Amino acid sequence: MLTHLSIKGLAIIESLEISFSHGFNVITGETGAGKSILIKALNLLLGAKAGPESLRKGSDQATISGEFELSKTHPATLFAKNLGIPSIEGSPGNELLIVRRVFTHNGRSQAWVNDVQITGKSLKEVGSLLIDIFGQRENHKLLDTRQHCHYLDAFLAKKNHLVPVEEHYSKALEIYRTLKNHLQSFEERLRNRDYLQYRIKELDDFSPSTEDYDHVLQLSQNASRFHKLQEATNQLQNLMDSDRGLAKPIWESEKLLAKLAKD
Repeated sequence: MLTHLSIKGLAIIESLEISFSHGFNVITGETGAGKSILIKALNLLLGAKAGPESLRKGSDQATISGEFELSKTHPATLFAKNLGIPSIEGSPGNELLIVRRVFTHNGRSQAWVNDVQITGKSLKEVGSLLIDIFGQRENHKLLDTRQHCHYLDAFLAKKNHLVPVEEHYSKALEIYRTLKNHLQSFEERLRNRDYLQYRIKELDDFSPSTEDYDHVLQLSQNASRFHKLQEATNQLQNLMDSDRGLAKPIWESEKLLAKLAKD
């Protein structure tokens, strides 16, 4: 369940802290009191998009954080573990998930779970497991096949059947990731092998001789000499175009020509 909500710099809210008790909680207020902003804050916390207009006027960023206390077998807890997020102990038998999201005035946002940064996609996935927000046309969620297993689990007569299934699923998921990493490594090695075989074939087709090597070496040396000659010519041109008189440019030109003759 959601135990604490913190909002800073969002819409008309400068700073707000709300703690929720176990059981049924009700928030009431007149029109315009800010009830809808709380729902908006929860939506943003769990992955909804936010524009610069969501920030409080004069604020550079908005921060929303929520603390959730969940059982160790809760789907969101297991999802966080699969992401490699460390757990935080809560009350006996429970763990804490602290979700935090920051928005800036330029439209960028970042999200963390238990101080581990996660992607926007992961935030939406974990958010869908934490809270159900119902409004108009929310019944369309019943068509989401990803939720069907959770609906069936809710009608199980013996809830303890879920624990071994979830444990086996976690192990299978870990094995799947290991196999996926091995497969990606294998495919990369295949690509490298194909590239090397292609280059070997090129060399075999070319079959360079000693004469070819000597010819290429001579071309390389000629190109190097030409490059040096071009640089020296440019330097001589600069010396002749200078307005420092004749003595010093002539002396520097003689040194440059002597070095060029030596090379």
